Amino acid sequence: MKGRATGAGGDGIPKILMPIVNSPYKQLELHLAALLAALDQVSAEAQLIVTGQSREYPDLISRDPRVTFVGVLPAADLAGYWKAADAVFFPTKMEAFGYPLAEARAAGLPIIAVDTDQSREIAGGALCGFASGDVDSLARAVEHALHQQIAPDPRPFDPRVYFDRLLGTE
Repeated sequence: MKGRATGAGGDGIPKILMPIVNSPYKQLELHLAALLAALDQVSAEAQLIVTGQSREYPDLISRDPRVTFVGVLPAADLAGYWKAADAVFFPTKMEAFGYPLAEARAAGLPIIAVDTDQSREIAGGALCGFASGDVDSLARAVEHALHQQIAPDPRPFDPRVYFDRLLGTE
């Protein structure tokens, strides 16, 4: 069991990974502020792991003790954070595919993401969806994610299965 209540990192604190490279159009500072407010609302203790630098975010976020900035990392270095995660936060709607959604689903991690057609298709049953801009909805998604057990589901991302389905040969 991946320990939603105890924290996959072994310290009893759930870890929420946000594996997104920051860019101004993504407005990650607004999404992180909303996530922190949602955590306050549900009284959930959690550590947020952010793939970015603290200087990219306002003081309200960069100085929050619940947020750990690990920088932009190569996949091999990021693997340990994926393994320690209890959930993944993917709030953006401006991604071409959303590889973190696919990685989280394949790894069996709940995905806290905006409830869109794309998120539902890629995240499948791992999605703990919320309405963009709605902190109450985000709080419910966080609470659900931190208490959800997800079975790893790599099948949709197996290249043979994917292309068979795409080409209509399955």
